[in-house]
Amino acid sequence: MPSKPCILQQNDFGGDGSVLIGICKSVDPELESYVAGGLPRFDIPRASISLENKIRYWPDGTVFVSVVDPGVGTERRSCVARLKSGGYVITPDNGTLTLQVAGEQISEVRQIDEAANRLPDSAGCEIFHGRDLFAYTAARLAAGQITFEDVGPAYPVEEIVTYQLDYGKIDEEGAHGYFSGCMQTFGNLETNIRIRDFEALSVSQGSMVRVVIRQEGKTVFDRAVLYHKSFGYAPPGGEILYNSSTGFMGLGLNKESFMERYGVGVGKEWTIDIKP
Repeated sequence: MPSKPCILQQNDFGGDGSVLIGICKSVDPELESYVAGGLPRFDIPRASISLENKIRYWPDGTVFVSVVDPGVGTERRSCVARLKSGGYVITPDNGTLTLQVAGEQISEVRQIDEAANRLPDSAGCEIFHGRDLFAYTAARLAAGQITFEDVGPAYPVEEIVTYQLDYGKIDEEGAHGYFSGCMQTFGNLETNIRIRDFEALSVSQGSMVRVVIRQEGKTVFDRAVLYHKSFGYAPPGGEILYNSSTGFMGLGLNKESFMERYGVGVGKEWTIDIKP
């Protein structure tokens, strides 16, 4: 069991993570640091959802770094949020902490003092705060080289930037939402319809439901789809509606890409109606 907290970093710029891990190891060779790339570029809501899922499964005390930062180098705050569970999130304050604020998980937040907590010799470069501020501050905090108070000035949790949470709707006709994300590897789509809301329709697994997908109001898909607990209940190439691992309803094909076959994308212009 490591004596110092792990560092888990997620970002939208990809790469093998060796630079970010190297920063942490240079601060303290004992640190365990991991990097998860693959977030959609500039997609702050997806960063918040991904962060929420990671916090749920990593040990209390973990130091999380989340860098989806289209405003890098501007006046937006760089911050460290202390979680009530004992860990920290280091991120641009640009909406990434929305779900953590909504879940009342944050006890305090501080703005990173760049004069005190910046990678040496990095002044003059303002496009790689993931390396120069966030990874470096995370490593120093995890290594015990600085305290939370040393990060910088505190500001009210109420001032943390958040975006408007936008969940799918349920009415007497069914569930209505849009595709908020995807799993590119398999071509599955994720909706903004929460499982717990969909369950209010009392649709049993194994039933057929009508799924209608529109792009900017134009119907591109309209057919009966199996609602079941896993892909293998559909025949190869068959459509399936399922409960995704993130707490939202998902749509895919068994052993094929739904996105490729039907040309469906992600965003509010891609709506979905699910009718029992």
